[in-house]
Amino acid sequence: MMKYYLSAAVLLCAACGQGEPLTETSPSETNETATSDGIIDITDTGGTIDRPSDDPNSALNPFEGYDDNWYISFGWPGEYPPGFAIVADGVTALGREAMALDARLDQSCPLEKNAVYQQWNQRRAEADDLDFRTASKITEVIFPSGGTIAVIPEADESFVPQQITLNVPVNGSIGYLRYVAEGFFLMEFDGEEYQTLENELPEDALFNNESTEDDLWLQTNCTDGSRVWLTLSDALKTDGINEWEIQGYGEASDLRP
Repeated sequence: MMKYYLSAAVLLCAACGQGEPLTETSPSETNETATSDGIIDITDTGGTIDRPSDDPNSALNPFEGYDDNWYISFGWPGEYPPGFAIVADGVTALGREAMALDARLDQSCPLEKNAVYQQWNQRRAEADDLDFRTASKITEVIFPSGGTIAVIPEADESFVPQQITLNVPVNGSIGYLRYVAEGFFLMEFDGEEYQTLENELPEDALFNNESTEDDLWLQTNCTDGSRVWLTLSDALKTDGINEWEIQGYGEASDLRP
């Protein structure tokens, strides 16, 4: 089944060592036992986030363009997630009615000059009801020699999340779901989801794809009252739209007139 699952990690600064601990809503049960050989410190920069419903009729499930080989989550990845800015008058981007690359690119979306669409720009996010989503192609990572990997269960809501150790058998594999930040990524093993660091992988780990693949989506209200799904790549092809310029960690705002 496709995972309409939101990890709180998508808005985390992994291993920053400061701030509030990982927090997420609607935790699932886990039967793992925490070990006492250390912890991974995860900090929360985005607060709690609601998970989308598994009901296929829910308005939060417009992902008909992706199958079970993709992982759908909120937010855009990276230590400094990307964004774009409207730098001219009369800019109209082309988008889609649904979050699906095979949907027609025929929805006109006029956008306000000086608006910055980046997930740290809270004022714009509230004004236009922004919905950032990432569709990540799941990559199988094979452990030819087997091995252990230190992880944090995604369901762990402890004030200080506890590290546990997974034993992966010879020629066993994990699913690389999506990159988060600071070397952290989301993975799946035996039907459970975890956070871990890329340098926890064995040296002989084999990726069945040369690189991970992400589609970055944004649903926004347009100035004509319509609501449209845009991809970052389509937006950046539009005249009058530029890449967002980094101001500082966690800082984003509309451009000054």
